[in-house]
Amino acid sequence: MIFDPGALSVTTAVTILFVVAAQLSVSWALLPLGIFVLFAAPGYAVTALLLGRRPLPSVAVNIALIVGLSVLVNVLLGTALYAFAITPVVPLIGLADAIICTAGTFVQFGRSRAARRAPRPSFLRSLFALPRFTPGQRVAAYALFAGILVVFGAIGYLSTIVPNPGPDLSLTAVGPDGTSATLPTGGVVNATLTVLVIVQNNESAQTLVLTLNSTLVGTNSTSFSSIPWTMPLLLGPNVTTSDTINLTRGASESVQIQFQFDTGGDYAVGLALTPPESHVALRTLFLGIDIT
Repeated sequence: MIFDPGALSVTTAVTILFVVAAQLSVSWALLPLGIFVLFAAPGYAVTALLLGRRPLPSVAVNIALIVGLSVLVNVLLGTALYAFAITPVVPLIGLADAIICTAGTFVQFGRSRAARRAPRPSFLRSLFALPRFTPGQRVAAYALFAGILVVFGAIGYLSTIVPNPGPDLSLTAVGPDGTSATLPTGGVVNATLTVLVIVQNNESAQTLVLTLNSTLVGTNSTSFSSIPWTMPLLLGPNVTTSDTINLTRGASESVQIQFQFDTGGDYAVGLALTPPESHVALRTLFLGIDIT
């Protein structure tokens, strides 16, 4: 593998295309260009800067050095950008790689010594020859080279076939303004508190029962008093109430719940999503509310 200015110019151009694609969010171009920039571009330029136009004795050594240096350069660049909170990370890493490739190109153009061109058969043999290696070392080197190719291909393949994760059933609670900052943690007797319960459905349309239970912390009871789902809910020790919600595929449902306590105490308010005619909750959450 010869590190000549022409190949470095192409590497620089491809890296610049990656920067443009990242800045413009051209998703279909980011994967192939990104793989090249991550595993090849900066390492090829850095190797050229280190070795000039002298080829390494084998393809395995070339690939290992280029891939290793590329990953090292990109990891160092990414770590520095994250450490100093500099964004956008991806285009800036690509820009830094393009600068490295440009430097390598100009340095190679300035070097006067031309690489020797051996006859084709000798050149092909030299690509895979490891003259100073023992037979066992050659086997290990070729296995390492094969492993690099397999890992490289697997990364590219998995990047193309892994689908976007679908929505999952979730149950969350926030305060009346939609943030956790206003989620009530306490109140006084007969004061109205408000909680916004958000249910995110999965990919199946379904009907679920949203159940609310209130109990005093530290007490155990299997007997609950059922009250109607009418706002504000009149809660107290061992009170339960429920309502049915119909969820479409992938939909998010917001349920505003207002409630009061007629007795002071340290309460645990539990919310659960349960299929109709089932006692097995699919999702649960608990709120701690201190009433004085």
